[in-house]
Amino acid sequence: MKVFLAVVLFILPAVLSVPYDPVLSYAESMRSIAERVNSLQTTWRATPSSKRFEGVTENYVHSLCGALLRGGPTLPVKEIEVPVVIPDTFDARQKWPDCPSIGTIRDQGACGSCWAFGAVEAMSDRYCISFQEQPGPYKNCSKKSLTSHTPSCKRSCISGYDKSYHSDKHYGKSSYSISSNVSGIQTEIMTNGPVEASFDVYADFPTYTSGVYQHTTDHHVSSHAIKILGWGTENGVPYWYVNAPYCFFKILRGKNECGIESGIIAGMPEQYK
Repeated sequence: MKVFLAVVLFILPAVLSVPYDPVLSYAESMRSIAERVNSLQTTWRATPSSKRFEGVTENYVHSLCGALLRGGPTLPVKEIEVPVVIPDTFDARQKWPDCPSIGTIRDQGACGSCWAFGAVEAMSDRYCISFQEQPGPYKNCSKKSLTSHTPSCKRSCISGYDKSYHSDKHYGKSSYSISSNVSGIQTEIMTNGPVEASFDVYADFPTYTSGVYQHTTDHHVSSHAIKILGWGTENGVPYWYVNAPYCFFKILRGKNECGIESGIIAGMPEQYK
């Protein structure tokens, strides 16, 4: 007994002296999750070492998420008249090619500002869509447009613009929410442009690499705001095509996966004066 106690007392300090490494711990957790996801042969593939989340902790992942899905102010629900035919696939980048902001990834860094990125990006897209034939001080034109005969993009900058920042920064005609009806969301996107949405982030999401995401774990990390710019079907699985502040990804459509269809908001811009 004395010998056993002596051995325990000898080993214990060495065990206790090993520092906890949150990066290593998180990496091991992601490896385990990725292996499990891939073994399930679900609708998406996972990798434990995606470039974006390599060498990070769960706190870092949490810091990227700043959306409050419940308890915030509510917007009026827009009544949407759904057309008879909705296309099987839609990509806002293809419908409005002269608005390159639609397909631009703007990295938010390690800051929970996704709610701002989602809103500003969607409204920037809609401003371009609504007024792309009108010259403006903030016109964002592609290289192709700048060398073409597109009137709006030839005047990509206005010299001597006489508006102050405070009088120029708000150009919102309306803001509203959209019900979780899939056809209504699709109609809004293909008529007016991308919408802002939010979804619950689960522990397996950082391992996503391809396919149509749907969560496989109940471990909820936080909530994230993003931009939906289209939809389609992959291997018979319907999806939303999403622009996040660091990547594009596909998420299951029609099942309110991670709550993505229950928090759709949008607005219409007002032309600068």
